[in-house]
Amino acid sequence: METERMTKIELKSKFTELAFNVMTMMVVGKRYCGGDVGDDEEAKNFRQVFRDAVDLSGSTNIGDFLPFFQWMDMLGVEKKMVGMMAKIDKFLQGLVDERRVILSSNHGSNNGKGLRIAGTDTTSTTLDWAMSLLLNHPEAMEKVRTEIDTNVGRERLLEEQDLPKLKYMENVINETHRLYPAVPLLVPHEASEDCVVGGFDVPRHTIVVINAWAIHRDPEVWEDPDKFKPERFQGWSAEGAERYKLIPFGGGRRGCPGDVIANRLIGLTLGSLVQSFEWGRIGVEDVDMSEGLGRSMPRVKPLEAMCKPRPIMLSSIKTFPHARRLFPLLATSIFSGNQSTAPSNLFLPNTANFYFSGGFPMEEQSLFFWYTTSALIAIFLTFLLTKIKPKPKFTNLPPSPPSIPIIGHLHLLKHPVHRTLQSLSSNLGKIILLQWGSRAVLLVSSPSAAEECYTKHDVAFANRPSLLAGKHFHYNFTTVAAAPYGDHWRNLRRIMTLEIFSSSRLAAFSSVRQGEVRLLLTQIMKRSKVELKSKFTELAFNVMTMTVVGKRYFGEDVAEDEEAKNFREVMREAVHLSAATNLGDFFPVLQWTDATGLEKKMVRLMKKMDGFLQSLIEERRGILAAGFESNGQEVKKLMIDNFLALQQREPQLYTDEIVKGIILVLLVAGTDTTSTALQWAMALLLNHPDAMEKLRAEIDTKIGPDHRVLKEQDLPNLSYLQNVINETHRLYPSFPILVPHENSEDCVVGGFDVPRHTMLVINAWAIHRNPEIWEDPEKFKPERFEGWSGEGSEGYKLIPFGAGRRGCPGAGLANRLIGLALGSLVQSFEWERIGEEEVDMSEGLGLTMPRVKPLEAICKPRPIMLSST
Repeated sequence: METERMTKIELKSKFTELAFNVMTMMVVGKRYCGGDVGDDEEAKNFRQVFRDAVDLSGSTNIGDFLPFFQWMDMLGVEKKMVGMMAKIDKFLQGLVDERRVILSSNHGSNNGKGLRIAGTDTTSTTLDWAMSLLLNHPEAMEKVRTEIDTNVGRERLLEEQDLPKLKYMENVINETHRLYPAVPLLVPHEASEDCVVGGFDVPRHTIVVINAWAIHRDPEVWEDPDKFKPERFQGWSAEGAERYKLIPFGGGRRGCPGDVIANRLIGLTLGSLVQSFEWGRIGVEDVDMSEGLGRSMPRVKPLEAMCKPRPIMLSSIKTFPHARRLFPLLATSIFSGNQSTAPSNLFLPNTANFYFSGGFPMEEQSLFFWYTTSALIAIFLTFLLTKIKPKPKFTNLPPSPPSIPIIGHLHLLKHPVHRTLQSLSSNLGKIILLQWGSRAVLLVSSPSAAEECYTKHDVAFANRPSLLAGKHFHYNFTTVAAAPYGDHWRNLRRIMTLEIFSSSRLAAFSSVRQGEVRLLLTQIMKRSKVELKSKFTELAFNVMTMTVVGKRYFGEDVAEDEEAKNFREVMREAVHLSAATNLGDFFPVLQWTDATGLEKKMVRLMKKMDGFLQSLIEERRGILAAGFESNGQEVKKLMIDNFLALQQREPQLYTDEIVKGIILVLLVAGTDTTSTALQWAMALLLNHPDAMEKLRAEIDTKIGPDHRVLKEQDLPNLSYLQNVINETHRLYPSFPILVPHENSEDCVVGGFDVPRHTMLVINAWAIHRNPEIWEDPEKFKPERFEGWSGEGSEGYKLIPFGAGRRGCPGAGLANRLIGLALGSLVQSFEWERIGEEEVDMSEGLGLTMPRVKPLEAICKPRPIMLSST
């Protein structure tokens, strides 16, 4: 190199070779990059192997995000990784054997690989960006050079022990890490258990992706975040919370353990380059700072610059022959003008890193095209592979009907689903295994098998399947209805048991229920022909909203109220969408397409719902803070007050989202089922006037025909009323198919193997109508429950509310309201069918089992009703 004029240098390959040679010299005492080893066979083998390793490590594997494709390896990524890893292992094993290191083979190989791959790409990338920044900010480069000349002198080259004295250069390195972190998205972690981050619940198995680049450029954290200002780190301590503002190497237990060696090498190299050479850009324009693609953040264009040696470099080469050993690949090759024969992109992630391994560039192809093509190929391959019978892991699975590839047994399901499933069970047995798309389903139709699932395997089956509704309608699986089994769910269940549905809490709000039933009776009295479906729906909702937030949203008196209209519309949409079928729950490959628009509708609805619930919370907080209601009256005790009190005591545990989730479950789950049960009960009594008369006689006997209306505390004395309610639950359970569970571990049910992650579906309707359990199961016979205790195994013959840990905690409240409303209607009115024909008992469609036709009847008030008005 001539010393009087600038020479053009390509720095990208130099930094790469430096990083690799430093690491290989430390680990195995060999250099594999540079002109002096360009033709060495071992070095060529090393370069080829690690070029392949870096390329593949940047590849996108569809199976990581769409497990359905994992087994097919359609693009050959896994096959290439296996082949590449065999080469790496052989190479590293050769080094281990050569050095005779007394370590196990795998242990030594894995450590060597981790050191080389992880410790090279990021270091060379950071050097690339640091030099680019200094070339674009010559005043900063001159300041670094002045600091080095002052602290090291002009008589010798920079050494590693000088680095602690070079504060400004350390600031430059930190600023480079901030603006251009080598790994902008930190290596992902995964939560091994449910936890709370920033007040939000994070389910286990969630991937944690930290955007270091975004943190480093956050204007709320850094002043002028997009500007290169090394001075901002003057006096910066990186202690405590401050250090998490700059996290190029991650943090915590899995933070990069090589951050010290990386910063030492970066500091030594950068300082030596600035000390030893004068640098200039090629041309007048700034160096292009465009970011490339990849796991690390390379520059789009290789860095080139002009340089000439300073006197310190010229004198060092003459005075210190060993200077070549200080930075053998970098400084001396720059000084000699020797451009390595190795390709400039030898190890750095190039464009191949961002292609599928099959050679298809992601930035030039439509994701939709490739994923659609993958789905079609998957379907074709699955048809072919049905002829291949791998050795089963489980040898005693439950019986299963013939299935169709891909869809499994979904083609067998017809409405009403509970009757279809009962037909399957009658042919194959009370425990059968179905395949609904990608989901294995255990269908149980016997009380003994249900008891086994709810007792012996209660913990195993204590989870809920992960369905789209749980994500959007249950605050990302954080409500008691959808949360996975664990500490969070147990705490919510405890709240439900103690703060909401305990006997004392139910008794405290009995006046609300009695008041709403009384209002229902008054409204019915104004008419002779009554449409009961809407009345029961209004009753169920008003009881719950009055109990929780002290407001009524249904009825003629609030028909035009804007808040009430908004609530009714949101609830109507919620009930409708909660019953919709999402194909993505059974075909995960379709989840991202949202072909039917269901997820979009759920997101939009949940936004409305969340806003509504948040306004209720804020309004109640204001009332409690003021000490009086909005109308100036004394504050009434409401259920929401208990939730807010819990929040005040433990705000991190009971966030607004948790409170809203509790209210949401109460409003949705506790209303539709109650109103549905009331409709079926009245329909049965209208078709069986003898039973209605027997019920009325019981009430008149126990309470009196003219003295007073029925009260909730009278219910334990009305055994026939309880029998009517039980018989209604038996014949027309609100949930004919109970809310599904999912097992967290392999287990055995009824002697059959049940693999983990199997969805448990219990057909309560089939159990309730099983002729082996019930005499004349299709007939309405309330007397069959005379003396029935529901204890022990007997209780699993009637399970309208489920059982076990995840059984409905609101069963007591539901039966109280059903009993009070049904008893009051029979006591207060004479009832008749419309016309001679019996009431149509056809079953409708939905999660609950509604009637096809709205229930209508004719009534006239009895003396007790007339005297009490």
